[in-house]
Amino acid sequence: MKTVIFALLFVGFNSVYSQTDSTNILWKEYGVNNIASIQIPPSLELRNAKMDVIVDSLKGSIANRLDVVMPAGEELVFQPTGSNSGQKSPYYSRIIVRVLNGTDGTFHLKNDPFIKSQADSTGADSEAKNQILQQMDVVGVKLIEWDGFDLIKINDCYASKICYTRQLANNPPVHVTCIQFENNNVKIELTLSFRLTEKHLWENDFELVYSTFRWLM
Repeated sequence: MKTVIFALLFVGFNSVYSQTDSTNILWKEYGVNNIASIQIPPSLELRNAKMDVIVDSLKGSIANRLDVVMPAGEELVFQPTGSNSGQKSPYYSRIIVRVLNGTDGTFHLKNDPFIKSQADSTGADSEAKNQILQQMDVVGVKLIEWDGFDLIKINDCYASKICYTRQLANNPPVHVTCIQFENNNVKIELTLSFRLTEKHLWENDFELVYSTFRWLM
């Protein structure tokens, strides 16, 4: 079994998500490096800080999809709508999309249920938790709650999912969901986070966000 590596940011084989149509006509669909797509609700916008890098790569829409090609090392960051105009949002939420490239066989195939047993599940959970704890220790973040590792299926493709709650100093605790989609020579990592006190604002939409993920290859 290939190593599953999560960045800071109990296997349920019955965790299946499927999104056949646009979630909402107001949501925007983004194509990522011509290999995948995801839909984002109107409550979030693409952060300006990265726009100088990718604005020239926003092409004409294909069926209302905005296609973005990111240079190596860049990421897409979505934040509460209005933040780009200088308005200080009272809310905290982020959706971050990262692309990691490899060679043939570096990652699992998209239709490979790579967790084959309870032993695999336990090992993946322990490894993911240790990675997160090590990263948190470096930046002084506390792990408040660990919800565990899960193998999920989204639109007929398998993905790794972890959820946990973290806290920096005396700031409000933040809930984090990290999902990794793999397909042979590429991996896309989707990290979704929000303050626990604002769970009622973001949780439902964020679950819909990752259910809209599709491979285009």
